[in-house]
Amino acid sequence: MSELYELSAKTIAELIKKKKLKPIEVMESFIGLSNKLDDKLRVWETFDPELAKSNSKSVENLIGQNSDNYSLLGVPIGIKDIIYTKDQLTTFGSKIYSKFKPNYDATVVALLKDAGSAIMGKTVTTEFAYMDPPPTVNPWDSECTPGGSSSGSAVGVASGMFPVALGTQTAGSVVRPASYNGVVGFKPTFGLISRYGIMPFAWSLDTVGIFGRWLDDIVIVFDKLAKYDKKDPSSVGITSPGEVLKIKPKKIGIMPELIGMADNETKNNFLKLINRFEQDGILINEINSGVSIEDILQAHKTVMSSEVASLHQAIYKSQCNNYGENIRNLIETGMVTPSVHYIKSQRLRSKFVFSIKNQFSGVDVILTPTTPRPAPRDLNSTGDPAFQIPWTTGGFPSVTIPTSISKDRLPIGTQIISNQFDDWLLLSYSKWFQEEYGDNTRPFKN
Repeated sequence: MSELYELSAKTIAELIKKKKLKPIEVMESFIGLSNKLDDKLRVWETFDPELAKSNSKSVENLIGQNSDNYSLLGVPIGIKDIIYTKDQLTTFGSKIYSKFKPNYDATVVALLKDAGSAIMGKTVTTEFAYMDPPPTVNPWDSECTPGGSSSGSAVGVASGMFPVALGTQTAGSVVRPASYNGVVGFKPTFGLISRYGIMPFAWSLDTVGIFGRWLDDIVIVFDKLAKYDKKDPSSVGITSPGEVLKIKPKKIGIMPELIGMADNETKNNFLKLINRFEQDGILINEINSGVSIEDILQAHKTVMSSEVASLHQAIYKSQCNNYGENIRNLIETGMVTPSVHYIKSQRLRSKFVFSIKNQFSGVDVILTPTTPRPAPRDLNSTGDPAFQIPWTTGGFPSVTIPTSISKDRLPIGTQIISNQFDDWLLLSYSKWFQEEYGDNTRPFKN
């Protein structure tokens, strides 16, 4: 019989609703695995097993009530440590905020609780969700980066310590670590998930994302979080279809410029996949964004550095020595960036968005390798976000699905992108993609 921690979030909720499982049984199974693995993997920033059990017991009174309202009933969830939780520390991975405990939950945490989930703990983030390396260990190879900044959330799902988790993405901080750790990662359209109660990094880029092993689990979480929130000025509301179907795309777009930036193994794996699509009757169209990728990457960095500098300017003056090297360099770059460069970068982003939107008139989705190569053997880095940045800077939704294993036994992912606000359609295409072409290899047997 499978261990409870091997079950999907969807299965856990269904069994609890049918009274075949108790929430505390589920939580204790995940806590047991966490106790076994976390000394090695260092997923948790803040973890109190007794509080996790208490959170699990508190949902028992929901059993037997309207099941549609509690689609995550009893499901343990990991929360990235830049997301406010009123009952636990929220440190942002920084010594400056090592004792900070918010007096309210972020909107996303409140919505998860309303759906019956049991918050398990706070997962490691890189400092202020940037690129200074985390203590978290890649479960596939301890000498390879786990990616960042949502390192703990990605590794926790990959190792089975919780079935789903939340992260955030300002460059590639959900999709990249998901790919490096062999799980599914979803970054929705900018504005669809509230950011109220989340430490901002760059206001025009920050997006909440979701990790899971199965696309169906991500769908359930997204359905509960994609709500308009009047407390978030960037919030946009869409209507949920209530169900994600398995839809095969008819036309797929690929970008030769991005493919050419990948290493040989990643490129060859991707082209083999494209060849299989063609054999499956799918049309493949080459597309061009009209803006060079290098220009987009530079524009993104200019916007990001300027916005993070504006946020940290006051506290940085008095505590600059308490910042890590990479985030410090980014803030200082932003402080000396002329406003004209920021404005030009914003205009370039607009040009890129306009061009990509037009491309979707001829394709259902765009496919790219998720990363230029598998997780680098470099613990001083969180990896290269170049293949995620265009879609983050453009506000387009993207999903990464693990599709193969490298010769060094590291996961390789494929990224699927759709037009803005076509998130539910993207998830339907991704469901087909994972079921037909996904690779479910795990990093190790627990």
